[in-house]
Amino acid sequence: MKEENIMKGAMFCTVMGIIGIILIQNFIDVPLVSISSLSKSDIDKYVRLNGNPTNVFSSDSISGFVLDDGTGSLPIVIFSETINIQKLSKNIQVLGKVSFYDGKLQVIADSINDIE
Repeated sequence: MKEENIMKGAMFCTVMGIIGIILIQNFIDVPLVSISSLSKSDIDKYVRLNGNPTNVFSSDSISGFVLDDGTGSLPIVIFSETINIQKLSKNIQVLGKVSFYDGKLQVIADSINDIE
């Protein structure tokens, strides 16, 4: 009987923890920034960028494009096979992590969404 109560309590705490994470996630907002405002101090930070994709590139292991937001341009790198760069619209929002490669800033995309 005691073990059953402990198991129920553990399951309750697990479910409440998952619900809490889902609720908190809605209040954590990744900042929308302009490309011109990015610097080396932003490396390893998550950002949202709006802009127009240009210069699409692809290889066996990665794909990507250059994002132009009117204030500057920046390479967006995609390692995920779930993002189809061939179907990008003219105005998109990128959520990703700022990184530094080959002497330049870039963003590793986690998600890409069309903007209406």
